Amino acid sequence: IPLTNLVINADSKFLAVSTVDNNILIWDIEKNQKYGELQAPNTSITDLAFSPKFTNLLISISYNSISMWEIQSLQEMIQNKEL
Repeated sequence: IPLTNLVINADSKFLAVSTVDNNILIWDIEKNQKYGELQAPNTSITDLAFSPKFTNLLISISYNSISMWEIQSLQEMIQNKEL
């Protein structure tokens, strides 16, 4: 499956990638294993960003909105907030 975005957190321990089918995979680089998987809204993901302390993942989506997910629980905290 083709990847659309890739981001590495500040201490280079985790990375997140988005795919053309709107899945987001979070990978633990140190353990070389998948940390978790998220299903983004049914629209194109334009960017990903980790919060500085690796507590949240922000997802920019194609119609000028963002979603924010808590990393530890893999739960969506802000859903499709229009900018």
